[in-house]
Formats: sequence, structure tokens, C-alpha cells
Amino acid sequence: MKSMEKSKKETVPVYRKIAINIAQDVVGGKYFEGQKLSGRTVLSSQYRVSPETIRKAVYLLKDVGILDIEKNSGVLIRSVREGRNSFSKIGR
Repeated sequence: MKSMEKSKKETVPVYRKIAINIAQDVVGGKYFEGQKLSGRTVLSSQYRVSPETIRKAVYLLKDVGILDIEKNSGVLIRSVREGRNSFSKIGR
């Protein structure tokens, strides 16, 4: 029973995996500061998940300082530097 509980705790939610992937893309140079991130529909199709899962990933990246959400502009890359420093925050 304990091993089953342990494996549940070690499972990383899909939205966190997506957030890590996007952060890696930011750090790797796929995106640059100020660039607009693809919309939820495009990302949900790309990752084959619901738009709600993408929303959770985006808000996580906003919370750690990688993304900004601007009302009329969409989701923008805020900081490549924060991307480098955020993997431990995202993976929790």
C-alpha cells in the first residue's frame, strides 16, 4: 500500500510537464522576451490536452515569472532568466 501512495505523490501533473516543456523552450531560445506565446487552442492541440490544462500551465509560468498575461495582447514571454531559475519551482 505504501508503494502505491508513494507513486501517486511522485506523479507529475500534465500541466506541470507542459510548463516545464515551455520553460525549456524559453531557455533554449525557441521564444524570446516579449514574444507572444501561441494561444490555448493551438497549444492544446499541440500537446493533445484540454485548453484548461494549458491554462493551468500558463498560470504556473506566470506565477514563477516566465510569462505575463496582458489583457489585449495575450500571453507574452516575460523573462528568459527566470526560465533558467524556475525549474525547481515548476516541478513541485
